[in-house]
Amino acid sequence: MRNYVLVSYDISEQKRLAKVYKIMRGFGDGFQNSVFLCQISDKEEAIMRWKLDKVIKKSEDQIVIIHLGKVDKQNIGNPNNWQVIGRKIDISDNSILIV
Repeated sequence: MRNYVLVSYDISEQKRLAKVYKIMRGFGDGFQNSVFLCQISDKEEAIMRWKLDKVIKKSEDQIVIIHLGKVDKQNIGNPNNWQVIGRKIDISDNSILIV
């Protein structure tokens, strides 16, 4: 089963920030600076967490992972159900690529 997972990160050093961004591109779609929406399985999430844990400096960086529920058309995790003020959220590619 696939779940919607919202990942937001605050990385204090540019080199680590670039590495985290590259990792996240393999798991979801970025729609704001440092925010990704992922449609991933539990196994894929474990791999993502492991990769991120190897890159960040825990005393300086922060990654927040929010589970929004299973992937289906009725779920709050579906971006079509979100209330957005301003520019529309554009998530054009729902495919998952594990790097």
